[in-house]
Amino acid sequence: MPALLSGFLGLAISNFFGFAVVPVALFFFLWPALALDLVKKSPVSKHHPKTSPKYYLLQNSHYIFITITILLALFLEFKLINWWRADFHFSRGKDYVKLNQVQTGFNHLQKAVNLMPSEPLFHSEYSEALAKMALIYHQQLNTPPAEIPPDQLPQLQAQLTTLKNQIISQAILESNLVIQKNPVHLSYWKSRIKVFLLLSTIDQQYQPAALEALQTAIDLSPTDPKLKYNLALLYNQMNQTGLAEQILQETLNLKPDYEIARLSLASLYQQTNQLDLAKQHYQYIVDHFPSNQTAKERLNQLP
Repeated sequence: MPALLSGFLGLAISNFFGFAVVPVALFFFLWPALALDLVKKSPVSKHHPKTSPKYYLLQNSHYIFITITILLALFLEFKLINWWRADFHFSRGKDYVKLNQVQTGFNHLQKAVNLMPSEPLFHSEYSEALAKMALIYHQQLNTPPAEIPPDQLPQLQAQLTTLKNQIISQAILESNLVIQKNPVHLSYWKSRIKVFLLLSTIDQQYQPAALEALQTAIDLSPTDPKLKYNLALLYNQMNQTGLAEQILQETLNLKPDYEIARLSLASLYQQTNQLDLAKQHYQYIVDHFPSNQTAKERLNQLP
């Protein structure tokens, strides 16, 4: 009885001084009911009516029920531990990738995906890490380490090429898996855009896939200026400056104070020799963003 009273008192204090949440309020009213039920059902012995308990023998059905309960509890505990481990590796991997320690982050994200293969967010981050790893191998192919002997260089390049191609295929596979299960989830389309933009720096054959992902994301969120801006950059990379200029203008219509988009449009006007329009946009940046030294320098360079 003292234990029940102490528990009820603790709940009362928690409910009074803390934030009243549903579980606390539920226990606050259930605790007296549990205490009353235990008092009513307390077994009494004929020889010692107040102290002696009454014992019951367990039947086979009871043992089966207890065994099933224990096994179910162990299974749920195992699943809970796996979820925690997967979330731990996912958080670590994401942080390492942000810190540009891609290899370490990639290893953690791979463990997270293996522990919880049904979580699309893990696959999405994993596909981005794969694309970054492919880019690293591509850069190593272009600038091999100086300490590698010349006679071993062809073998190293062949290994890096094989690894790069395998990782690219895996990155695309992971992204496809996420999109197939979440076809209208904007965040996953943005992740797919990052993947194919990274891969397009390795090989231009992935530019159409990046373009398709951007257009789909814009259809899902037509008022997002960042998506429009990335679409304009991609068109510019594809040497379609007319479309890039048009999309940048649409971007500024959505967000006139979008500094980097306005700077990109001014640079595009400067490249295409539309100097008056370039001056207007550089001047806007100087007036509204005085700390932008690039705009000041380019404005001073224009005739």
